[in-house]
Amino acid sequence: MKNKKKIKVGFFTKALGTSIVHINNVIKMLDDEQSICIDSYVVFFYSPLFKVQHFNDFSNLNNNIEFVHLKNIKQIIKHSINFMVIINSNHFVEMMIIQYCREVGIKSILFQHGMKIDWEKNKEVLRKGSNKSKWIRGSFKYLQYSKFILANIIYLKEPSKLVIAYRNKIKIIAQKGLIGFSQQYGIPSHRCDSVLAYSQIDADNYCINYGHLKHEIHIMGYPLGSPGQSQVEWENYVLFLSGALRKGGVISCSISEEIEYYQSMIDEIQKTDKKLIIKLHPQEDPNNFSALKFDENRVKIVKNINLVDVVSKSSIVISDYSTALYNAVLFKKRIIILRNQLLDPYPFDYTVYGIGVKVWMKDLAKTINGFQSLNLSKSDNQNYDNFIKKFIAPATDFSLLKVFDI
Repeated sequence: MKNKKKIKVGFFTKALGTSIVHINNVIKMLDDEQSICIDSYVVFFYSPLFKVQHFNDFSNLNNNIEFVHLKNIKQIIKHSINFMVIINSNHFVEMMIIQYCREVGIKSILFQHGMKIDWEKNKEVLRKGSNKSKWIRGSFKYLQYSKFILANIIYLKEPSKLVIAYRNKIKIIAQKGLIGFSQQYGIPSHRCDSVLAYSQIDADNYCINYGHLKHEIHIMGYPLGSPGQSQVEWENYVLFLSGALRKGGVISCSISEEIEYYQSMIDEIQKTDKKLIIKLHPQEDPNNFSALKFDENRVKIVKNINLVDVVSKSSIVISDYSTALYNAVLFKKRIIILRNQLLDPYPFDYTVYGIGVKVWMKDLAKTINGFQSLNLSKSDNQNYDNFIKKFIAPATDFSLLKVFDI
């Protein structure tokens, strides 16, 4: 190890809130790789909506980590990183970062977060979530990002390349009818040098929709997080994993309607002998759900809690089409896909692969009470194993050394 060249790894994300878990996963992978000697990590972020309290969510990360609120892209060079891990490479800001890294000789690596679904096929279903407030918020954010781009384009050696890439991207997403989903289509000239993908299916998606070449993609599998210092006192409870469908603008509903949705879930679980833990998404604010009525001895609403811990101790896991359900599959938990009339069908259907059962809210208690056993049957186990092999397991030849050229 003493003869190994130390490297400094950077991360770029517009906002820290929802990227925390992904950055944590990459750091864990690198720290666990004995053949790689990491000098330090730098997290570059840019967001007009950034809140300082997000720093508290990094308390469990590697101590040798620095945070840089990116004012101009030349700060990247000042911190002398060797690699830049990008959490979402296909937004307009990230395209600028990729070009800058390429011009100064820093290798860019895209880290997959969330499943890759066919957005073009599902665009009409997903547009149900479009509403006036979503477009207002989106317009505000893009205005801020535009200011950042205009202020920094002067630091590029060939700014005309970025302008051409932007023009091509806008033209393509308009032709495909993907306005509002621009992040789901990449431009080959402004792709990352390498991709860390979950599965071969995701790898194929990156080739078709993002312009990557096969040799650039490394199938790492789904990065299961590490257990934490468990804050979960209960066992064998029902766990709901929120996908933040309202907050993320996937479905169109008010906060009061969402509260009513959660209250219906709580009322259904109270018809069983189970306790309920509602695990909020990193984007969601627990204060928004203070109006919910429940017995604190039977129901908990949590946000900052270790996902591995809270899934592993549960007996039944409920969600929508969230990638977080991969954790429940790996732990071989009973899964319920809770249908939502505002987004039906979901863009990804676990039950097609024999994973879980689809249930409407009114039938939730009846379904839970109807389980003869919480242990999976032989055929269920086989379905889970097939799903893990297809979507979650790493390639047999996967190596971080190849990704980081060490």
